[in-house]
Amino acid sequence: NPWASEEGPDVQRLALGGDVERVENDGVFDLDDPFTKAMLDFEPSADFTPTVATPEMLLAMDRSDVFIIEWPHAALGREYYRNMLPDVPVVLCNSCNHFFHEEDWEFAVMQKGVCP
Repeated sequence: NPWASEEGPDVQRLALGGDVERVENDGVFDLDDPFTKAMLDFEPSADFTPTVATPEMLLAMDRSDVFIIEWPHAALGREYYRNMLPDVPVVLCNSCNHFFHEEDWEFAVMQKGVCP
């Protein structure tokens, strides 16, 4: 498992750590993917900066891995998210723009008619 978690009184952090070569050999990530390369090319620091995808990176991604949030006001623009753990199925609720585990979302919608 290339992920390492760290918890403290006011901090909860999940970080990709360890040997990149081992991650490549284990097949956890596709290191030929430009977004994955950009994500792995970071300098650990106290100030977190998310990886920002270029239009070329977005076009290279599988559509089923990308979620697009369209806010009700055009001034907010669009936000693009990628599921980095495709083995964990998630759903983006188009009503509230929140992510849910697929099973939790389906259960809530079938039972109550609304998202969790």
